[in-house]
This record gives sequence, structure tokens and C-alpha cells, in this order.
Amino acid sequence: MKGPPNTQAPARDLLPSIEGSVQRLAEIHTQLTEPDLSREADEHRARLSASLDDGTWIREFPGRLILRRFCDSVHGGGIDTTLYCNAVLDKMVESNVKPTGMATVITEIASR
Repeated sequence: MKGPPNTQAPARDLLPSIEGSVQRLAEIHTQLTEPDLSREADEHRARLSASLDDGTWIREFPGRLILRRFCDSVHGGGIDTTLYCNAVLDKMVESNVKPTGMATVITEIASR
């Protein structure tokens, strides 16, 4: 919502912005039918499932979101995802674990 920053009447000055937002939502609402949403969900599900089968999942799945949800479910939200990731990487280095393809990933990241 936008309105004049120096307004003396915020309710009045924000009303056009609010009405515009409501109108845009009403327009979108007419396009969001249950069959359309179900069809779209089915398309996403099929694409993600295929990516698991063909190995392209690494580009399709949101890794940080998955890691955050994992940390939240296992640790009850009591640990920051970045700290958790760093701890895992530290343990991998200590244990001399070198996953297949990791050198390629690191080289790709370093070249940017």
C-alpha cells in the first residue's frame, strides 16, 4: 500500500490503494477455480516427479527450503539453517568426505 508519507489523514489517503488491491484480488479470484488449481498442482507434481526420475531434481527442488524444513522438523526450529549447513560441511571436511561431483560444483561456484 502506498500513500503520501506526510499524510495527516492516513485512512483517507490509503483508501485508494486499498481499494485497488481489493480490485486486483477480486480479478485474480475469478481466475482461481478449483479445477484450474488442481490442474496446475498436477502439472507441478508431474514435473517434480519426473525430475526425480531423470536426475534433474537438483535444479527443480528448493534446496534451502528443504534444508530449513528439515532443521525445523528435526531440531524444532532451534538451530539456524546456515549454522547447521556449516556444521555439516565442517564434519565432512574433518571426515575427508568428498561426494561425487562436489569438485564440479565447487569449481562452478568459484568461477562465477
